[in-house]
Amino acid sequence: ETACVVNGLLASPNNNKSALGVGGDNDAIIAKVSWGVPHVSLDSVSHCYPPPSMLSRLLSPIPVRTFALEDVSLEVDAASLVVLLGVSGSGKSTLLQILNDHTNNDPKNTGNDNQLVKGTIEITCSSRVVDNMENVNVSWCPSRPIIINQKPKAPDYEYDIDCRVRDKKRPISNAKSSKGTLWDWIMEYGLRGNWSEAVVALSLSHGIKRQIVKEIVQELVLALDFDPPQLHKGLSELSPSGQVRFGLLCACLDSILPSVQQQIDLENNDGAINKGVGRFLLLFQACAPILLLDELLDTEPSSITQQHLSKGLTQLVHKKGAILLSATHLPQIYSGLTTRTMTLSSGKILTDV
Repeated sequence: ETACVVNGLLASPNNNKSALGVGGDNDAIIAKVSWGVPHVSLDSVSHCYPPPSMLSRLLSPIPVRTFALEDVSLEVDAASLVVLLGVSGSGKSTLLQILNDHTNNDPKNTGNDNQLVKGTIEITCSSRVVDNMENVNVSWCPSRPIIINQKPKAPDYEYDIDCRVRDKKRPISNAKSSKGTLWDWIMEYGLRGNWSEAVVALSLSHGIKRQIVKEIVQELVLALDFDPPQLHKGLSELSPSGQVRFGLLCACLDSILPSVQQQIDLENNDGAINKGVGRFLLLFQACAPILLLDELLDTEPSSITQQHLSKGLTQLVHKKGAILLSATHLPQIYSGLTTRTMTLSSGKILTDV
């Protein structure tokens, strides 16, 4: 017997079902990710305040400001950590929120029902260039910009750790449950995440999705300089910097999953697929994350940030090609890490260096 491919999945010719089955971690699957390069572009983007009432115009001692952002244009390439500076009300958070709310390739989403946002926003992803030869795989889905402005809160529900097959329709309370570790939490978080339409259409088995999440999380743990044993603890057991790092890990996963493409190939390493032995290589594509930090680290002592977070942020940007835009009042937090600094005032870009 030989295996066949059904909807991109390696399957047994007898039952037309995935030969890899369904379940928790499947040692027969080896998942490997190919990372794409994100790019963010804004062209003449403006955000208008709602028109003030006549009474407000009459009573206001100063002219009413019309724009939260006015005619902002910028290009942000992969592997960038851009710091946004400016006083409160300068437009930093508004810029991040517009990117967070943006849905790519949908002109309706360049503004809300009141057309408060105008201009062009484009988020794309391309292949990496290897040995001066660009990969020519299928087109890439971009990652989703994710805003993060506080440390994560401890999970307030329990996970079924013992049962390997998870069914979203089955209440967790019906199964034997116990408090999960951060590893259990992040894996479940990924499985229930916002996957790309391409992956959803394939109806991938639980086991294959789990291996994809596992591979992404493992690579992000290393990139963020997260001590792996820390993931076997609860969130409350982490140090403040560890909690921030875990929040960044969750945000990265949120950003990446919508970009995950169906696997490029799924091959049997030793020809023993129908014997239930051997290991199978699952190759898939994902775009590097785009994170929007809204004064996330401003409440953390700069010494702690520099000592415990700088290496992880640097590796996430330069090794994974992530894009980080950080609105802050304390630029010294990112001393030595920044690739670009922008200063905003009254919704306009004053400097960009």
